[in-house]
Amino acid sequence: MPFEWEQMVHIMLRLPAVLAISYHVGEGFQRIRMPAISGYLIAGLLSGPFILGVLDENGLESIKFVDKLSLACIAFSAGSEMHLLEIRKTFVAVSSITLSITVFSWIFVCTTVMLLAEQVEFMRHMSTEQRLCVATMAGTIMVARSPATAIAVLKEVDGRGPFCSLTLNVVIMKDVVVIILFALNLEAIKFVEKGLDPLDEGSMYFIVLKAIFAPIFAVVCSMFLGVTWGLGLMPILRGARSNPKLPFFLADARVKCVALLLMATGCFFMAKFAGWEPLLACVIMGLYAANSKDSHRVQADREALEHVLVRLMPLINVTFFTLIGASLQLGALANTLHIAVCLVLVRLGSLFVGAGLGSKVAGCPPVQVKVAWLAYVTQAGVALGLIKSVTAHEPVWGPPFGALLIAVVVCNLMIGPLMFKYAIITVGEAHRIGAGSERAALVENKKNSGITTGTTP
Repeated sequence: MPFEWEQMVHIMLRLPAVLAISYHVGEGFQRIRMPAISGYLIAGLLSGPFILGVLDENGLESIKFVDKLSLACIAFSAGSEMHLLEIRKTFVAVSSITLSITVFSWIFVCTTVMLLAEQVEFMRHMSTEQRLCVATMAGTIMVARSPATAIAVLKEVDGRGPFCSLTLNVVIMKDVVVIILFALNLEAIKFVEKGLDPLDEGSMYFIVLKAIFAPIFAVVCSMFLGVTWGLGLMPILRGARSNPKLPFFLADARVKCVALLLMATGCFFMAKFAGWEPLLACVIMGLYAANSKDSHRVQADREALEHVLVRLMPLINVTFFTLIGASLQLGALANTLHIAVCLVLVRLGSLFVGAGLGSKVAGCPPVQVKVAWLAYVTQAGVALGLIKSVTAHEPVWGPPFGALLIAVVVCNLMIGPLMFKYAIITVGEAHRIGAGSERAALVENKKNSGITTGTTP
């Protein structure tokens, strides 16, 4: 135990300097029109145990709680981006595209991983059931998209129009859907890994019923927990607007940031200790906080929430992605790089089919149908967060699985923004070329432009 505390103290003393450097590397990447996240990952990789060793392996193991804290905030932020009243206006179109992309991405990637299992080193000696667990999880994670990078591209080219609005709605809904799928998938993997002992016939019926209803129960409980914590967060976000008797210091933005951080983390760990799905609970917490039942307060609540997230998320992002880069296993990555490239190509094919078919069903114009798939390539925070969760949950095959999928996500992160930008220009909804930050772009777009979800200017 003293050794663990010593490792933690050493890495916590080094971490601020690493994060400061990582932040500036990310800014440098933005100047050359590349995602800041890529800079954070590279800075983390260089400072990690496999290159410079500034952040050593034992130290990284001792601060796993920082990963969980960051995951809680990232999941909360993803949920807060989904505005139900606005999505309801284009619900049929959004649902058809989301469903089509989800189904085709999952089937294409899952099938490919199963077919390539003999070529993947950590899957060669697995049973069919174990391979299926890996394949279904890969298929689920590859459904994810990145709302933050989509918003950054929209801000850069001043994208306004039906295509941009519809795309943003689909991107946000897909990330909520993928976290629900991830929760169900993880519960199914837990059941498969426990296995079945020889039981009498009556007990077998019970096991089958448990296999069916346990994941549903965990998801429902996680959602209820998220609503409860979201309800508790609202008075803090509203401050004096909701209750003049609240302490004056709760009106301070920094206090609100700390409160949101602590409450999201509390929601995460409560769900984890209960054996439910912590990421889903945090997503629902964010979704509830951004969708007040009081129509007179909803806009003010969203602005207050965004004001807090604008301050909090840059620190969370640089910390989380730097630590991911530092923990990346270069050996496993090198061994599976060709598989990663294959999965990138397969996912592009699934997007071409799924987005095209979904856009046709939604009644989009032919020019939008033709380039729709280009808008859904980028992956970032949510996908990497899910990968990190799998790595922590599966100590045997989780790390090499994480290295493989991180390589896929990084490839998608590098090519996705350029492809989305090309799609916006092709449909004629690009009004200028510029640069802007991700979260700030979201706030400004909601206030000043027509890129509000579900709105056609």
